[in-house]
Amino acid sequence: MRTFFKWAGIVLGGFLVLLAFMLVVMPLLTRPFTNSWGATKPEVAETLPGDSLVPEPDQVSTRAVSIDAPPELVFALVKQMGYGRGGWYAWDWFYQATGSADFVDGHHSRR
Repeated sequence: MRTFFKWAGIVLGGFLVLLAFMLVVMPLLTRPFTNSWGATKPEVAETLPGDSLVPEPDQVSTRAVSIDAPPELVFALVKQMGYGRGGWYAWDWFYQATGSADFVDGHHSRR
């Protein structure tokens, strides 16, 4: 029985060390990459609306995605998203599980 508790303690200790590493160290190591995910250097350097509201932010992130379509088409697709419009782009099971189905109109976009 002592051997079982010894190994259970070793496994639990290893799990806690791994968990602490993933929650503390990994974000610090990956933050420079994930804070500018998909954005070019000029996009990261660009001043954006609202930047002046926080003169010295603790953290800054600029993420981007390239869309091979004219701006008018992208805007038409984006403005239809959300409550009371075309819907949300997520999963129905998530809305049901979190109790937010009523808020998001109960469904996601299907087309």
